[in-house]
Amino acid sequence: MTALSGLVQPGGAYLFTDGASFDAQHHVCAIGTKVLSFERQRMAIGWSGYVNDIDELEAAIIAAGPTQADIFAPLPTIVEQFASANVAIGTRDNVPPPPLRLLIALWCEKSGEGQLWAIHSGSEIFGSWYKPCTLVRLSQYMALPPDLQVEAFGRLPAYADPMSFDVLLDGLTLLEAERALPYEDGHYAVGGFAELTSVTAAGVEQQVLRRWPDRIGFPISL
Repeated sequence: MTALSGLVQPGGAYLFTDGASFDAQHHVCAIGTKVLSFERQRMAIGWSGYVNDIDELEAAIIAAGPTQADIFAPLPTIVEQFASANVAIGTRDNVPPPPLRLLIALWCEKSGEGQLWAIHSGSEIFGSWYKPCTLVRLSQYMALPPDLQVEAFGRLPAYADPMSFDVLLDGLTLLEAERALPYEDGHYAVGGFAELTSVTAAGVEQQVLRRWPDRIGFPISL
């Protein structure tokens, strides 16, 4: 489990992410945002999975052009390129290719609404209908399984309704629940800090909702 969730409400599109990256031994190797923010284009891109060099990913996206459309259009090709590099890494290490997933939150001036889009290097997240490395528009994407959403909130929220899901208060609850969920081998993979990224007509805003006492060089211990 790594924290990358998103949703759309009438006021905008929102991403919920953590701030910890890990090495092969599941030790925290870096703490920092996992969201690339493009203020002028009213767009934010959250990433999850394996990226050998996040600066290289950001540079590839920026190089696409100055407008929202310039950045948006080549994202499938960029993810496919990074996915191909990950296949080589998987072959080298004799493991399945490390996946890469992007969630894109943007404000569409033409339609006057927030939008959420996703790209994944594989089909395991969305199912067999999904063609890897293609864009798909979503109303929401929750990394936390539905039964654990009910456990966390006491109900299954109507995420598109601000009265049912408050992006600040419930967003933190979501990230805390994701933090508490271990992988099958028992290690935890949500750490550093809980972050909310809001993309609205006014621009892009990033807020740290909570900092956790995780340390670089150590695994997460709850």
